[in-house]
Amino acid sequence: MVLSEGTVAGEKKDSTDEEIELKSKDSKKEPGDKESTSKTEDSSKKTDKEEKEATPEEEEKGQEEEEVPKKKKARKKKKAPKKEKEPVEAPPKKEEEEAVVELPIGRIIFYIIITVLAVSLILKASPQLRTVRCDYLADDPEMCLLDSALVLEDISLCKSITDKDVINQCYRTLSFIKQDIEPCKLLEETSERDACVANVALTLKDVSLCAESVNVSEQDRCTTNVAMEKKDPTLCSGVKDLGLRTTCEATVSQNLDLCELIITGQRDFCMRHIATRTVQPKLCQRINDNWYRDMCYGFLAVEMADRTVCESIISASYKERCLAAFNQDVLTPP
Repeated sequence: MVLSEGTVAGEKKDSTDEEIELKSKDSKKEPGDKESTSKTEDSSKKTDKEEKEATPEEEEKGQEEEEVPKKKKARKKKKAPKKEKEPVEAPPKKEEEEAVVELPIGRIIFYIIITVLAVSLILKASPQLRTVRCDYLADDPEMCLLDSALVLEDISLCKSITDKDVINQCYRTLSFIKQDIEPCKLLEETSERDACVANVALTLKDVSLCAESVNVSEQDRCTTNVAMEKKDPTLCSGVKDLGLRTTCEATVSQNLDLCELIITGQRDFCMRHIATRTVQPKLCQRINDNWYRDMCYGFLAVEMADRTVCESIISASYKERCLAAFNQDVLTPP
């Protein structure tokens, strides 16, 4: 299709007219644009001044605020991959059940032990309860009472014993433990009572207690033994029997010549005492009575732990007993 020159010329006119209109519009807008640009320049200058005038603290805050997001990003980047948790093996159920069962059993045993100790202390503290315990709980009530009396040192428990031999044993042992002659006085037989008093007097070395013996001869023997134990010849003056008094003085002073002055049978007794006290087997030879002489040798053989001393014994049976004593674990006089 061929366009005519008129149409082309018409189009050119129209385009030129449009250009003219646009230029006129741009010329009108120039003064407003200049004002806006000047305003933006002023605001930018102000912000620059404000930034310059900002204090160092504000600058530090600003830097910290800027660094915070950076650190968070770095942390996010550095996060290590999560490790998978290793499965924990559960203990077997049987062990748990045993542990649960052991605890109460241990407590029960503990309570039982505490209860038994408490009851035993109560029983020891009360003689009446001890008597009840012996009567109803012990296999041998008599020996239980004897043991309780000696442990508590209570003479009233001895009186609860019915067996005569056991009750006498209780009184004798209690007098020795307490070092008191009062239990001796409760013994029925005179010989046992005097022997009990003599033992306490000798242990305490108290010659005044010898007067509590019933038999006069036992009083003299008690006084002599205490005088020899204390090695005090002046105490011999309290001995009533003349022969025993001389024996007492000769033994305490270890003077054999005084023994020779005794006419009665106390002479050999005096010799034997001096020989055994001074541990001199040769002195046994001066004893006239064979029995006293053999007893002197037998005692010294054990005292010296020398079996050859037994060979000096005349009696065959007594010599065998003396030699047999050395075959025992504990040496005792034959």
